Amino acid sequence: MPQLTSVRDDRTTNWSMNWSSPGLEFGRISLEKAIAIADAAVFAKTYKHLSTLQVEIFRGSWFDLKYSQISQTCHCSEIHVKMSASVLWDLLSQALDEKVTKKTFRAVLERHSSPDRSQGQN
Repeated sequence: MPQLTSVRDDRTTNWSMNWSSPGLEFGRISLEKAIAIADAAVFAKTYKHLSTLQVEIFRGSWFDLKYSQISQTCHCSEIHVKMSASVLWDLLSQALDEKVTKKTFRAVLERHSSPDRSQGQN
């Protein structure tokens, strides 16, 4: 799992990842590819892209962060993050035609990134 480090800039303290860590990929899919697949799937259904907060929830969840940790990074309340996460998982469930949760989203996106799916074979 990547190491979380605290980075201080002129406005806030944010967590950042050790980008050379093996935790950035899950199977054959990278975090950035997973975000791109999720955003494209949601856009195809709703004609809206993922919000900045939804992407941050996605990133934090990728690294198994708790919603309380994500809320600190995003500078909003934990309840707001939880509510936004619920909307995110529901959007992904609708867009990908299968139940998506914080615990399952990586595996679901891995399946949706497979060559069989991209060639239209299920």
